[in-house]
Amino acid sequence: MELRKDLYTKNRENEYFFLSRKTLSATFASGLSLLIGFVMFMMYISPFNINQETRIIFLVISILGLISSILVLWRDAYFYIKNIKLKNIHLRSQTKYTYYWIFLSGLFFPIYYFYMSKNVVFNSLLRKAFYLEGRNQFIKLEGTSKYTVKKLSHYKEFFKLDIADITISGLLLGLYLIVLFATKSSGLGGLSFEYLFYIVAAYFLRYFKAALLAFLADLFGLLISGTIGTWHWVYGLVPIAATLVLSLFFDLFEKNKKAGVILSNVVLWGVLVALFAIFIWQTSSSEANAIRISRTFGYRQLSITTFIVLAFLTAIIVAVMSALSFRYLTSKSDSKAKESILILLIAFVSVVLVIVVFRWIWGPFAYIRWQTWQNPKSKALANGYVFYMLPIVFRSVITIPVYTLVLSAIMVPLIYLRTKYIEKKVVGKY
Repeated sequence: MELRKDLYTKNRENEYFFLSRKTLSATFASGLSLLIGFVMFMMYISPFNINQETRIIFLVISILGLISSILVLWRDAYFYIKNIKLKNIHLRSQTKYTYYWIFLSGLFFPIYYFYMSKNVVFNSLLRKAFYLEGRNQFIKLEGTSKYTVKKLSHYKEFFKLDIADITISGLLLGLYLIVLFATKSSGLGGLSFEYLFYIVAAYFLRYFKAALLAFLADLFGLLISGTIGTWHWVYGLVPIAATLVLSLFFDLFEKNKKAGVILSNVVLWGVLVALFAIFIWQTSSSEANAIRISRTFGYRQLSITTFIVLAFLTAIIVAVMSALSFRYLTSKSDSKAKESILILLIAFVSVVLVIVVFRWIWGPFAYIRWQTWQNPKSKALANGYVFYMLPIVFRSVITIPVYTLVLSAIMVPLIYLRTKYIEKKVVGKY
């Protein structure tokens, strides 16, 4: 009787859920991201007296705002396409190009909302269905047919911490502090293993939960090392932003592996071209026979020959990854080889992504801001963005392969543990 009592309310909620709540929320979020990106771009091109590194930050934020605006709508579009295939939703006019039009309309939020509001038709079969919140699906009261339409309006799942979340967070935090102590007391202090921790945290927990864990890990690390007095917001943002970006990356791979593989290769080749371009520019404007790098394994510089060898080894690795990616995309049968290729690619690209965004781009800006905060007299540092960026970039030929090797070695057990973690969360709901 209780089930029948709530049926009318649930049917009304099912019917109006799609456009009135879900797509409207996605459209609003997309518009807000685009507005932020536009404002930041106007600040970037403004004639005001703004130093170069601040302009770069404005440009990066504007690009991220544009990308976020599109990705929010594409995520919503993926939801509709998936459920059109499941026949939970229909379109008034559907052709073989329909899916392309949906994604193209996702490039600009007013067009997307107008297109979806005019074309989406609610499946009448779902009017006789009851939504089971625990199982996250619609189920008919008559017969056994089930409609697995995911209800994305329950955003509380992003913030809710249960026993499984707290357990895995405590375990990861403890392991991080142990590794941090080991690296600080050995010759590996030049390697920033916290970035590997951000990758692992984002892979397990995603979004808000991962960001909270990464922030606490950074805070406890400073407390234990006795350097909490050196905390500054420019570095405090890194664990939060890194886990959010990585969460989006992992979600992309889980929702559409082929799209993730293609985008990953674009990122890899873009980074490789940038690395060689910076190297050529630096060596052509200097007569030095060595390249400065951030302190790694006790070294602060590499000979030109050593760097070229390492850079070409990195290029070979990227080429091999692209060849394996091509094999993955063209192979039709599922096999352990395809799974291994995907694991290696995820490890490599996640490392490259976090290093490029938060070391190459954000790192010099953060260091300059931190130094001027520590020593207000050193305002001359404000013009040294490129000077501090170059050692970080060149150091990547060492750190990226090391991080990738470590992450690849632990990816298989991580996948297994995440599967068990998800099972534990599902069981914990009942």
